[in-house]
Amino acid sequence: KARYHAAAVIAANFPAVLLAAGERVLESIGVASGAAREALLPLLVAAVENLRGRPASEALTGPIARGDVATVRAHLEALAGDARALEVYRVMSVSAVELARASGTSGAALEEIERLLRSRRTT
Repeated sequence: KARYHAAAVIAANFPAVLLAAGERVLESIGVASGAAREALLPLLVAAVENLRGRPASEALTGPIARGDVATVRAHLEALAGDARALEVYRVMSVSAVELARASGTSGAALEEIERLLRSRRTT
């Protein structure tokens, strides 16, 4: 029963946590709170809509789904001053790598992304 409830919490509560984390990152670069929310909420809604009728591995978008090593590297560098946001990015990125691998993204690119995520853990 506890695992069932934990799964429900992950799916139902953590999108709010992720939105708040994204808002905080935007606010840290001077975007007003309301504007940050307006910019990110449509992305969250689109991500949920993308999941309708498709497995998560097929709904995944973004730099990891594309195997875009340079963008992931830039994100890690940009978040280096925000330990909480950086840790969220790392943890979620590791799961995104697994989904991207399942959808057929280049193994070499994903290996490089994993290496970057691991190397950043020590900074």
